Amino acid sequence: MKRILVGNSALVAVACVALLCCGCGGKKAPPKDTTQVSTSDIQSFHAGAEQGEALAQFELGLAYDKGAGVPQDYAKAAQWYRKAADQGKVHAQLALGALYHKGHGVPLDLAEAAKWYRKAADQGNADAQYLLGLMYSQGQGCTKDETAAVQWFRKAAERGHTTAMKNLGRCYAEGHGVAPDPSEAAKWFRMAAE
Repeated sequence: MKRILVGNSALVAVACVALLCCGCGGKKAPPKDTTQVSTSDIQSFHAGAEQGEALAQFELGLAYDKGAGVPQDYAKAAQWYRKAADQGKVHAQLALGALYHKGHGVPLDLAEAAKWYRKAADQGNADAQYLLGLMYSQGQGCTKDETAAVQWFRKAAERGHTTAMKNLGRCYAEGHGVAPDPSEAAKWFRMAAE
């Protein structure tokens, strides 16, 4: 299954970095250009985070994760992401899963990564759904289950995740987790290309 699927640990890292750099809609999320995060922004994130505000906890975690306005510190990023993730902040759940997937600031633990991806995926996050599909397809952090992989790829694909569409098309083309169906494969490949 590895050869047919688009994605691996490097792609996981790239996908997570791209998602996390966006700031997820926060008013003061660290920008892509890390030199633009001011000391007052960090102080604001920290004050809100200490008061239990999930968005501020996520933003502070993101700052530490990316070294935006503070020295990069994955352990501190994990600490703040966990606080926000425990409150149901979907992007913090995804980010914490990525840290466990890569072993940054926390021990490398694929089962823990899958757990956090699943929490985000259950909330409808397409990136988490795709990553969880990859984990099922490769048996990373969970029992290999091509049928579950297809289900998660489909959920992500239906939310517009292009790489999930490609993987779903390949599953239909080669009969991994579903009966081979050339027309269904062509449909997903076509959607991915649009």
